[in-house]
Order: sequence, then structure tokens, then C-alpha cells
Amino acid sequence: MKNPIDPSDLADAELDADVARLLGSFEDEAPPPGAAARLLALADTVETGDDGSAAPRSSWTSLKTLAAVGGLLVTAGLCVVASRREQTKLPSAVDAPAAITASVTASPVIENPHEGVGPVETAPAASPMPVVAASALPSAPAVRTTPNASAGAGQAESKDSFREQLAIVESARHSLSEKKADECLETLRRYDTKYPSGIFTTEVQVVRVEALMTAGQSEKAFALARKLIAENPRGAYADRLRALLPKTDGLDR
Repeated sequence: MKNPIDPSDLADAELDADVARLLGSFEDEAPPPGAAARLLALADTVETGDDGSAAPRSSWTSLKTLAAVGGLLVTAGLCVVASRREQTKLPSAVDAPAAITASVTASPVIENPHEGVGPVETAPAASPMPVVAASALPSAPAVRTTPNASAGAGQAESKDSFREQLAIVESARHSLSEKKADECLETLRRYDTKYPSGIFTTEVQVVRVEALMTAGQSEKAFALARKLIAENPRGAYADRLRALLPKTDGLDR
């Protein structure tokens, strides 16, 4: 046979369900409207029962009910106070960056950066460079081409002189080869007169020695030969002149 249900157990079960719903409503940080009235009505229901008659209950059930109701009221009050405090703090926290930004972005305006500073010295303007007209410049001297022309003429004259000297010497040799000593000597005198410092001066003197020997003027020929050997004993014509001297002459060796 089952034990009869204790009315206090039913009251405890209903109380636990209502307390759970009330605690869930506290998650929104504020008690819902009529929460306190519901707690008081729940306490009256426990004391009187569902049919309005007083129901017997144990002392433990009464203590638990009162403790639950008191805890709910204290929790609800704390939530309300905390919610109001957060609402009062949020605007100041939001407005703070604006004030900081305004203080940072604001900068002093300097109307005259040089105020209080001594006068600034400006460099004197550079004097303009004088402009010289092209007509005022001195004219360049004219280039003369005469020296170049004379140089070319001198080279041509030098070639003509060489050819003429060579022709005179060849003519004298030709006369000597034909035993025409007087004609050869005359040609050599013409060379000395026209070219006293000519290119073939030494050659002309050697031909003169040979022409004098051919003409029978041995003493003049020997004297001229000794003079030429003494001036240039190792010259190209030294041996040729020694061969013309007598064997008893010391210059033949």
C-alpha cells in the first residue's frame, strides 16, 4: 500500500518551479514586472493551500520558503542597482574619446612666426652682367696664306736646285771622260760660283783634282788632294785621293 502524499511536498515542488522561472528572468539584469508580487502570492499559497484552507507544513518548509523569497528580493535589488550604475557610466565613457580627440587635434595658430625675432637681412640683389654687343668686339686678324704658298715655292725651288746641281756635276764628269780637262774645269768653276755651299761640293773638288791631273797641273792636283785628305781622312773619297798621290808621299797610306 502506497504512502499518502504529503501536501508540503507538493508545495515544495511548486515553489521550486516558480523559483526556477524567476531566476531565469534575472538573466536580463532586471526583474520582470510583478516579480515581487508573484513571490508574495506564492508564499501565501504555500501557507493556505490550493483550496484556501490552511495546510499543515513543517518548520523546515517555512524556513526554506522564506530564505528563497529573501534571496530573490536581494538579487533583484542588486541587479537593478548595477543596471542603473552601468547606464550612468556608459555616456561618460563614450564621450571621453571625443574630448581627448578635441584636445589632440587642436593646435595653436601662429599668426606671425617671425614675431619677436630680429629683422631678417636680405642679400643684396646681384648687379646685372654687362651686355657687350657683337659689333664692339675686336675683329680677328686676317689669316695670311702667303707663307704656305712661299713654302710650297721653296720646296719646288729646292727640287729644281738639286736637279740643276746634279746636272752640272754630270756634265763635268762627261767632259773629263772625254779628256776635255779645260771644259771640265770651266764647268766646275760655274758650279762654285752658283752654288758655293752646294750639295755636291766635295764631289766637285775630287773631280777638279782629276781634271788638274789630266791637264798636266800635277802640283795643283797634289796640293788639293792633300788638303781634302787632311780635312776628312776617313771620308768616302779619301782612298781615291790617296791613289792619285805619288808613292813616295806619306799620305798614300
